[in-house]
Amino acid sequence: MSCNTGPRIVQLPVKGTLESVVLGFDFSDDFTSVDSIVSIVVTVESAPGDPDPNPTAILSGVATVDSVNLAQVNQRVFGGLDGMQYAVECTAVGDTGDTLSIVSLLPVRQLTG
Repeated sequence: MSCNTGPRIVQLPVKGTLESVVLGFDFSDDFTSVDSIVSIVVTVESAPGDPDPNPTAILSGVATVDSVNLAQVNQRVFGGLDGMQYAVECTAVGDTGDTLSIVSLLPVRQLTG
């Protein structure tokens, strides 16, 4: 495992308010090949100044470990309020007890076409 001082932060591209997408949180660089993910927690906050009264409403279903890349967690998200930026944090615990987090910053906009 690499030593870090906090969660890795990833800026994601804009997601439309009507889109449903799967976010992938790839812990491959942090967990060793003998690690497996035994526990997952996904939380959501809206960015300061972008108060969404219920940011966790963008989560659809439960987070799962990817069946091919066992060091990746997938979480489906949908909806969201136009103009908001959400911080979606995935915290994974490996079988050796290592606990790691990745925060994905997800801007949401109403897309017109």
